[in-house]
Amino acid sequence: ISIITKDSGLSDYLSTTLFLSTEDEIKKISEEQDVEVIWNTLSGELKETGHMLENQN
Repeated sequence: ISIITKDSGLSDYLSTTLFLSTEDEIKKISEEQDVEVIWNTLSGELKETGHMLENQN
């Protein structure tokens, strides 16, 4: 899981918290904290909360 934010302390905290969270929880918390998140699901699918992956091939 990767957290995109300017605050390294928040990033550290959220990376642990969100690693243990469901997809719905990840989306809710990322919105509340105004951060972007990229993660792999257990099935290997790459997910993200913003639009960072839209132009990836």
